[in-house]
Amino acid sequence: MNLFVYVSNNPMNFIDPQGTESLTTYDPITELFIKQNKPEPLSPAPSAGTRIPGGEAGNALQCLVKCLGYSVSLMVTGGSECTLQGFHTPTSKTPNSKHCTEQAFDLSPSSVRGPGEKRVLCCAITCGIKYAKYEPRPAHYHFQTVKENTRGILPKEEECCPIYR
Repeated sequence: MNLFVYVSNNPMNFIDPQGTESLTTYDPITELFIKQNKPEPLSPAPSAGTRIPGGEAGNALQCLVKCLGYSVSLMVTGGSECTLQGFHTPTSKTPNSKHCTEQAFDLSPSSVRGPGEKRVLCCAITCGIKYAKYEPRPAHYHFQTVKENTRGILPKEEECCPIYR
């Protein structure tokens, strides 16, 4: 019997005060380690800014900072296809983007390669990421909290050293 299923099997990073959904244990320190490559959009109009995600993706991003031991700043690079209200921009080339529904975020290659790709990917699994891929143009790593047909570049959980979980 798993006694921590109510907090997504991760009692260090999630709480469930109402017994209905796991929520991140908010830690303002994590915000110091999350950076943007461009300013956030300032108006509801379409913009080329970078969105720091909320929701599931925001929880996973904060968890990733904690899992990496507050040792590296994570540069968020995606979300420009969304308005501040979470809708897709009219010119979006990705009309079904998980960024707009707070289910995805992108990180710069240096954010992942600095601490080590496998370490980041293993932490991502621990933090609820179900799919990840490397996209070469423009270069970035894409992380999602919802499944696709495959796990992408995520390793199998048994391939992750216990220190990363």
